[in-house]
Amino acid sequence: MLRHSHYRLLWGGQSIAFFGIGMQQLATGWLAVLIAVEEGRPELAPLYIGLMGLARGVPSIAFGLLGGVLTDWYDRRTVLRLSRVAIAASAGVLAALTIAGRANIIVLMAGVLVAAVGMSIGGPAQQVMLSRVVPPGALVDAVSLSQGTNQTVGLIGPLVAGVLIGPIGVGGVMAVNAASTVAGMLLLLGLPAAPPEGGGSQSRSPMGALRSLMGGFRYPRASPR
Repeated sequence: MLRHSHYRLLWGGQSIAFFGIGMQQLATGWLAVLIAVEEGRPELAPLYIGLMGLARGVPSIAFGLLGGVLTDWYDRRTVLRLSRVAIAASAGVLAALTIAGRANIIVLMAGVLVAAVGMSIGGPAQQVMLSRVVPPGALVDAVSLSQGTNQTVGLIGPLVAGVLIGPIGVGGVMAVNAASTVAGMLLLLGLPAAPPEGGGSQSRSPMGALRSLMGGFRYPRASPR
């Protein structure tokens, strides 16, 4: 699979993104506990960790649908790149504020939320791009390799973060994640354009978005396979 140059770029960028997600999840959980302790209210640590999960989970529902609409309207490469820019920016800002000792639970939730929105919006574009960068006969292998790699690096990321927190601190781990996110984003610069079918001629309005969403819901109902 890696003989396909554009697939290598997409696979590399996605692998780095999932590695960073693993690192950031451990780091944000750790920081949530530290914030509760520094506030003198360690009993709030479980609540803060729960809020991190909420900030990550809600966007996957709401903004995943929006990502599908945007993928219908615009070049999938552009949607994917912009989603990665949002993730990199949130990671960089959160790392800087943490190192400066300015992070609080609101800042932490905002950083987690922005990153989750970026991943949710970019997810549909990532899936469509995958079908554009490999021949149809290689698509199953491409999906298998991507999913297997994502699972693997998702496990390795927290382990690496746990090793690094001791010597460089939670802010340092977040800085490493920010740097790796930028590296993954740069890989996407080499991807080819992937305009939507029909040139994105769908109405780019709230009603057009609703029609796009409803079309997505109708498709599985009308397609038994």
